[in-house]
Amino acid sequence: MRYLILVLSVVLMDPTDLISAEATELQSSVLAAPCQSCHGVSGKNAGKIPIIDSFDFLTLRELLLNFKSGELTGTIMGRIMKGFSDGQINSLATHFSQKKN
Repeated sequence: MRYLILVLSVVLMDPTDLISAEATELQSSVLAAPCQSCHGVSGKNAGKIPIIDSFDFLTLRELLLNFKSGELTGTIMGRIMKGFSDGQINSLATHFSQKKN
């Protein structure tokens, strides 16, 4: 019976549960790479581009999703966000909201 429970738990397990924290962070960093050219490596750019590490997860996620949907407009953000899935946008929001110092 224990063997059956073990097999069923492995079969029914969400494969994303197997991804390590390090792999998740690496994936987030890769997704965030295009953002860095305008917003800076940690979301802090000295220019006129908004500082994105000052937002909490929910606020940043909502902003990015609004750019994706066209509710918010900008010179390039809408076009960029259309290329990301909602899950990838969640990863970006997590990545930059954790960069706060």
